[in-house]
Amino acid sequence: MSESEQRLGAARRRAILMILGAAGAFAAAAAMVKALDGGLLAFMVYALFFGLALSSIEPEKAQPVKQFLEGLFAISQKVIEYAMRF
Repeated sequence: MSESEQRLGAARRRAILMILGAAGAFAAAAAMVKALDGGLLAFMVYALFFGLALSSIEPEKAQPVKQFLEGLFAISQKVIEYAMRF
């Protein structure tokens, strides 16, 4: 396989991953909307099991997820702060 074919293959894989990531984000947003429409209990149960599973794995593997969630929490707090100012 030539170098240009390898680069094209890598570009295709990145594009597929970006599409799947966007689809996942839209699915997550749809799930949040459903949670707001009365499916909140299911969301809370999922969050509980997610937290339990996260706390039961090796700390080295859990650390990136914890850092991501802490960053997401900080962003959410900032958005709420902006909303309260207006």
